[in-house]
Amino acid sequence: MKRLVWLLTALLLAPAAWAEPPALPAASETNPEEAMPIPVRITARGAELGALLEGAGWVRKGTGRVPVYAVGFRSCPDCIAQKMEAGEALETAGADLRFIVYARGDGENGKPRSKPGERAMVAELWKHRDYNLYKAWYETDPDSYYATEALPPSADSDPQRMAYVEKSRVFVTTLSDILRDNGVTLYVPALFWRESGVWMVYVGYNPATFRDLVVSRFARL
Repeated sequence: MKRLVWLLTALLLAPAAWAEPPALPAASETNPEEAMPIPVRITARGAELGALLEGAGWVRKGTGRVPVYAVGFRSCPDCIAQKMEAGEALETAGADLRFIVYARGDGENGKPRSKPGERAMVAELWKHRDYNLYKAWYETDPDSYYATEALPPSADSDPQRMAYVEKSRVFVTTLSDILRDNGVTLYVPALFWRESGVWMVYVGYNPATFRDLVVSRFARL
């Protein structure tokens, strides 16, 4: 009997470390530390930037009074977070969001950084600028979308359609060069708009500061 009591006491007093540790939350894929501390004025190559943005294959819902160009790629975690968490607030503040989606080029080792379905969608959007197609793409997990939806024709086997994919990549390269001349490193999401005729840029997404730094500006424009 005494042995049983000792055994029960030992079990009750066992170190907490004996218990299975709680599962840790998954690390966030977003990078708020990459977000700018404040929006930046474009002082070099502003006219070139405007022509580049306005000539890109952007899509828009058709509402808002302040044109705002939002640049990103489909699987960008910060782009998705910004769209889901702050997109409605941006529109309410007056932003006419014009989404520019590109397909990333291959990595230095030649490994593709985009999927065939993604390239097909980018080609279609740049060619036809169909907002409803863009909306459907973003309402579904991309892998599920590529597996279950009727996709546009492949860009990989069609040189004319691949030219649109390459155009999206040249767009990003030129955009990066322009920003570099303004002391800015291009990350995505990147937002561009005009204030008093001057182009502004905000790069990255930090949910803790985004509304105060960015959203609030459009209500005053």
